Amino acid sequence: MVVDLLAAFHGIKVVKSSNQHIQKETNEITSKELLSLLPDDKLLGDPKAPILMIEYASLTCYHCSLFHKNVFPKIKEKYIDTGKMLYIFRHFPLDYRGLKAAMLSHCYEKQEDYFNFNKAVFNSIDSWNYYNLSDLTLLQRIAALSNLKQDAFNQCINDKKIMDKIVNDKSLAINKLGITATPIFFIKLNDEGDALEKINELSAKAPFDMIFIDADKSSYPKYLDWAESYIKQDGLIVADNTLLFNTVFLESPPKEVSEKSWHAMREFNNRLSDEKKYFSILIPTDEGMTVALKLT
Repeated sequence: MVVDLLAAFHGIKVVKSSNQHIQKETNEITSKELLSLLPDDKLLGDPKAPILMIEYASLTCYHCSLFHKNVFPKIKEKYIDTGKMLYIFRHFPLDYRGLKAAMLSHCYEKQEDYFNFNKAVFNSIDSWNYYNLSDLTLLQRIAALSNLKQDAFNQCINDKKIMDKIVNDKSLAINKLGITATPIFFIKLNDEGDALEKINELSAKAPFDMIFIDADKSSYPKYLDWAESYIKQDGLIVADNTLLFNTVFLESPPKEVSEKSWHAMREFNNRLSDEKKYFSILIPTDEGMTVALKLT
């Protein structure tokens, strides 16, 4: 079971989402609908799973590659492969090579081949340093290893229809969801209600496989207290805005955040950095996202 802690000012809310296909033209899609399963989405897992995780990433993003090397395999094993999570990957290319890599991924019609290609590109991220910004040799080599012929390679990376779709999808992500960098994750589940009012009910359903925290920052340590009591061993605690707008590393609290929130987020981060209790990774998005696997 997963509980999603989500609130703007007071307390926690469990948000509801639908994994039903949205059948609208892209220019009519709302932000809420964009955070659902779309007809042309590339996905892993059961569309009826209780958890929906959407990732926006660039195949040339170093931090995205770290996530896919170190964290994603654990998520896939524990949640996707067991039917608990539906995972959707959406391209958000940050540069020319990222765009071409995204276009090339569309050459692979089978979902398995599509994700294997993405994985191969992420695993080769360090090799980009040996090529100039317009050199696609690395992509050619990855494509050749997957038995994609040169003619098909050339057709895919020059297909204007595919390029327009990727660019349009990125524009939607920027305008509807406010995305400006990668990786970005959206985690939703099929439940609703005020979790503070339902806390005893939620506790009764423990232990949980995953707890997602995105709430009042000054209360993060209290949320972590609750999460530690009710998360399974090897369960995931995912927390958003853990960098507190890049202020947690400062020696003193800045004016733009409250001192209470600053101290709370520093305590929260220090606790999740305990290597005896957690395997943690900080994903350096604009606001910061921490994914912690509870060890004990």
